[in-house]
Amino acid sequence: MLQNFKFDELIECINNTYNISVLNIEEINMNWGSRLCCKVKSHEERFFLKEKPFYLDKKEFEHALEIYSIFETKGVKIANIKRTMKHKLTFNFSNRIFCLIKWLDGDKLWYIKESNNYFELGETCACLACASMELPKGEVTIPLCREEQLLDITENSINMLFEVLKKNFCAERYSFNKKIVEFERKLIKQYNSINWDKFEYSWLHGDFHGNNVIKNKGNQLYIIDYDDLFWGYRLIDLVWCCVIHSVWILEKLKIRNSIDYSIMKNIVKGYKKRIKLSEAEKASFDFVFRVLILRSLIEMFSLTDETVKVSENVKNDFSKSVIKILNILENYEHKKIIKEIIEKEG
Repeated sequence: MLQNFKFDELIECINNTYNISVLNIEEINMNWGSRLCCKVKSHEERFFLKEKPFYLDKKEFEHALEIYSIFETKGVKIANIKRTMKHKLTFNFSNRIFCLIKWLDGDKLWYIKESNNYFELGETCACLACASMELPKGEVTIPLCREEQLLDITENSINMLFEVLKKNFCAERYSFNKKIVEFERKLIKQYNSINWDKFEYSWLHGDFHGNNVIKNKGNQLYIIDYDDLFWGYRLIDLVWCCVIHSVWILEKLKIRNSIDYSIMKNIVKGYKKRIKLSEAEKASFDFVFRVLILRSLIEMFSLTDETVKVSENVKNDFSKSVIKILNILENYEHKKIIKEIIEKEG
């Protein structure tokens, strides 16, 4: 994908757009198929160059960046977006849209070894939600891709999750279809039984977990990567963080043999230091957890990326992970433990 990319011309474009002197582009990588992200070094500073995700249009991408930049004025530590000489958040190069973000030194909280880091993650997630209360409200209809690509929770988005699941599940190899159908039926039934009008809304990071939080040498936590920011149910960021860290072995990107409830407990405890969960949020926590576990499977295997062809080996690994997850969630102790965690005072 990069063989014919004109990096010399990209450097010249950055220099002219931002009035800086770029020395080189290093640590080039592609993610989400054909999206370019890389480290940019100038004489004075380092930056992170990021391309717009394929699932957002230019206006949606810039809107997410604009909201992201406002969070800093509300006390949330973020990586600064460098504006162009025309005070724009993005620039165009070769029919592609990019933004330039100040580089942050520090360690991501991805492979966590200390339990206190999980508490810090939960507290940081809550700080984001608290700051959101001071921002203008958003709309539940944007971005247009939210039900398919983001952590939205609607009946449509749940249906889409199961469409992707069934499309990529190796039904001819694993006789598990009845359990999948039954799980889907139960989730939809749960969804329809919840009074969503009682839920708190906020601006959501949309992918809040340790890989999008950097801890610097001063032990300050910075939140990065706001591409998936959207207006939705406040609970989603917290539950997604719990899913990613308590369900997955992140060093191997594999499902744990059982959910690590001690990790979830620390994340929730940190969150509740700043925010008290509403009764509606407590009652639906496990439902949201189940939906987002499925979403995490689909994301980890890149099954919503239209630019990536899914191999049979990937489908096989995905199918085995689905079976493992559904078996874990069938554990009769699961709901009891979840209830204990969310009911316990912070």
